[in-house]
Amino acid sequence: MAKKITNSSTAVKEHIQLPLTYKENVLEVISNEDPGTIIWQHTDKVHVTCIYIKQGSGYDYSRSGIDLYNVFEHNGIDMTDLDQIGHYFDVAWEHTNDAGSNFGIFPKVTSSITRYERSRLESYIIRDESIPENLDSSIPKRKVNRLDRTHLIPVSVTGIENNRSVLIMFDSWLNQNTLREFEERILRITRHQDVIWWAVITKNNQDPKHLDWNYIILDSLGNVLDSLRVTDDRWSYNWYYDDRYQSLGW
Repeated sequence: MAKKITNSSTAVKEHIQLPLTYKENVLEVISNEDPGTIIWQHTDKVHVTCIYIKQGSGYDYSRSGIDLYNVFEHNGIDMTDLDQIGHYFDVAWEHTNDAGSNFGIFPKVTSSITRYERSRLESYIIRDESIPENLDSSIPKRKVNRLDRTHLIPVSVTGIENNRSVLIMFDSWLNQNTLREFEERILRITRHQDVIWWAVITKNNQDPKHLDWNYIILDSLGNVLDSLRVTDDRWSYNWYYDDRYQSLGW
């Protein structure tokens, strides 16, 4: 992970030539980019994000690893020197776990850069706080319902916490249950094969202040491996966009 962050962090490219709500366009655009490149598009109607994930690349990053990387870098450790990284990881490991133990928890940090980045939320889609929670929502209720800053592509794939291409507000229960279960199932598939991860967010047809979240997972040839559709009808959203898209005639 340290080598990946230092040498080849995830590229993010906005695409406005073709509407990415069509599979043939997604396949064409992805074929012209390096695997692992985030392709995204946002209009007044849709938000689309897609990425080609090569086999074995579904778990390239972790939040705890990124946090530790930033602590090391902040303290002047040469993050291109893997021997030095290994030495200080052992120090951090023994600070958190029993000395000499091969089993334990990942070294903790006192200040989380990933949590801070996530809290800054850069997104086109955010809650409309002038409209109260829908108490008749179809989503299961908690004692206190809330929203999450929710990623359209897992951080374990991209290492990116805060970027408007991959982050929106969404219901917390859906994020931590329905979406997470689907994502973990697909990430397990990436251990054995390449996949194209394609996420499409749209305004709900019945109430455009609500959101529909669509996942379509393709194999390398464009065949559908799995899909998911969920609606957040608990919260209302403001949908911002750049006017330049509207001249495209989509």
